[in-house]
Amino acid sequence: MLQTNYVRNREAEFGDKNLSKEFLLKLLKNAQEIVNQAFDKMTEEDLLKTYPYDFMGSNTTGFYITRFLSHLSYHFGQINYHRRLLDK
Repeated sequence: MLQTNYVRNREAEFGDKNLSKEFLLKLLKNAQEIVNQAFDKMTEEDLLKTYPYDFMGSNTTGFYITRFLSHLSYHFGQINYHRRLLDK
């Protein structure tokens, strides 16, 4: 499994309020850099390996990356919906 310095703080993700636009953009930029670094190191062999955490049944890393991407896309849709509500 590829290693990064990322440590998830789920409590802060759902509990922090009134974060500035600049801070959110900084977090997104940092996430983008971490993902790019991980994908740059990843090989096709890595995608075919069994994902190290079994929380939806055993499957490949490639399967879970696709699953996480579709989940992220769902949240982007939610963000866009709320953005349009605020534009009115």
